[in-house]
Amino acid sequence: MLFLLAYALVFGTSLLLAFRLFSLSGSVQTSTCHSNGTLFHALDNKVTVGGRTRGASSVVTDGPQAEMLRFLGETCCTLPARGKDLRVLAGPKQFFSELLRQISAAQHRIVLSALYIGDGPLARQLVTALRNRVSKARSDKKALDVCILLDYNRMHVRQNLKTVAELLNLQSEAASPGADSAVNVRLFLFQSPCRWNWLVAPFGRAREALGVQHTKIFCFDNCQTILTGANLSDDYFDTRVDRYLAVHDNPHVAAWFSGLVDALCALSYPVGIHKECNTNAGSATVAGCGDTKKWGQNANSSSGEFVVHAGSNLTIFPNMAGVDPSTQWYEFCEVAERRLRDFAHSSGAVAAEAWQVEQHPEMEDEATGHYDTLLFPTMQCARANIFHDSFIVQMLLRMAPRSTHIYLASPYLNMYGHFVDELLASSSPYDFITASVSTNGWYGSKGFARYIPYFYLQLQRAFRYLMKEYKCAHRIRLHEFSAEGKTYHAKGLWFMKDQKQGGAPVGRVGISSACAGGANNNDVVNCEETWDHVGEPYLVSYGSTNYGSRSVHRDVEVEVFLYTTNEGLRGALRQDLISLLQESTSVSDERFVGNGEGRFQPLVSLMAQMGQDLL
Repeated sequence: MLFLLAYALVFGTSLLLAFRLFSLSGSVQTSTCHSNGTLFHALDNKVTVGGRTRGASSVVTDGPQAEMLRFLGETCCTLPARGKDLRVLAGPKQFFSELLRQISAAQHRIVLSALYIGDGPLARQLVTALRNRVSKARSDKKALDVCILLDYNRMHVRQNLKTVAELLNLQSEAASPGADSAVNVRLFLFQSPCRWNWLVAPFGRAREALGVQHTKIFCFDNCQTILTGANLSDDYFDTRVDRYLAVHDNPHVAAWFSGLVDALCALSYPVGIHKECNTNAGSATVAGCGDTKKWGQNANSSSGEFVVHAGSNLTIFPNMAGVDPSTQWYEFCEVAERRLRDFAHSSGAVAAEAWQVEQHPEMEDEATGHYDTLLFPTMQCARANIFHDSFIVQMLLRMAPRSTHIYLASPYLNMYGHFVDELLASSSPYDFITASVSTNGWYGSKGFARYIPYFYLQLQRAFRYLMKEYKCAHRIRLHEFSAEGKTYHAKGLWFMKDQKQGGAPVGRVGISSACAGGANNNDVVNCEETWDHVGEPYLVSYGSTNYGSRSVHRDVEVEVFLYTTNEGLRGALRQDLISLLQESTSVSDERFVGNGEGRFQPLVSLMAQMGQDLL
């Protein structure tokens, strides 16, 4: 028996190591994260700090903070906004309500980008809202464009494509001969390029380990935008906590993010209705099908013809890029890099146009007011040699002054090595917020996936002892989100002046919910702790990245850094952080020793370390 267990361990470890090496070798990673720092930029970098924000430069008197802002202006596309037009959404239910409201109110265009759309009742309610809006546009004979971008691996394996089949049926009817409608519904599936896609295709969701389309972008009528890390399924609309930023009445922000979605759609598989598609791949355009000409070779079709998704009876057409991300992965990476860099180049014009009002005060009116907020979007697509977001994050961690207190939230605490290096070299205090085992989204899963929360716990343990080894534990604290009945998916960064360094104290917020009985026996919580020391952040991020090696090297990510002088918005950003801290418990060494849940478990720890790049 011991021999069999040892054999299974060696075999499993070898298989995991081989999969890790093969999946990394099947991508183009010829550049370090430092070579893409100026991928996106405004046409006039002086607008970021030089006074046109009418308050930004005058408020940022701290030299290092001004340098961080100037750095963002030199390396990112700078999008101005008014703080009164930005709203922090409070929880998954408000996020769901806002999505439904925006869909119902949309007049011209709806853009949705996520990992997947679920098949539960709330997800179906979302699709029903889309159906109703499309039907109304058809009956009113008005133009409406609906563009949906999802991940190929997640949607192809699951039955979730059934959820959106009715939308494409409506498109088929609208495009039929004799139909008088300008409604256009398009669905695209992005597959991460890798030479090993074909190898893991039979293993269901295991193919997601190779990389996914992970962006979450929702734009409406070219002026409304929601940025978040949440997907479009029932748990994200009900009990899974994330963070959400709504940007209203800003066509420039919407143009940047919808432009990125368009660029990714041009690298994706279009999806149509099977029953009305001609089986001849070289035929002309068919209603509801799009152009069925050979755009490239589908991963499941060596001839380059479309294939039928068995679960939904939808048709998946060859890739729009003209090359296949599985069989022609190297060529696909080159095409993807070229197209994303073209988008980056054109996005500078979007920012330049946004500043015309500030350059011409006579164009303003009392209702619009002046810009007091700056948005700096970043993106990551390592397979296309785009390391923009990881470069920005690394440099901000390096540039943050000692007087800055940094909060970092990630549902999966598995920090990228270069970020850890900056943390160790820094002298700033850090607080990390991550999921506990019971609030991890993988908790309660079936099969091998049920062990994933314990993998992250072992990685958290290793992180804690690394901090102790480098004598950093005194300035780095861990918190686990522990709210009963919820799961945790929030991610982001907050940079704020450390109140302990002499800032004015903030009003009392209250003690952690852990002190009201939320902590388990393995946690040690200081029940006298309040969040009085949490100041108003001067720089905050929203987006999809989890700050791990996977986010850097495998997935397609998008993030936005936000700077504002608007006091109301700063207060909302502060409260967004405090709401997470109040439902979290502080973690101490007792969690990782003795009978603690995070005690050292050799096999689990070994598997976690071996698969660290996949988590």
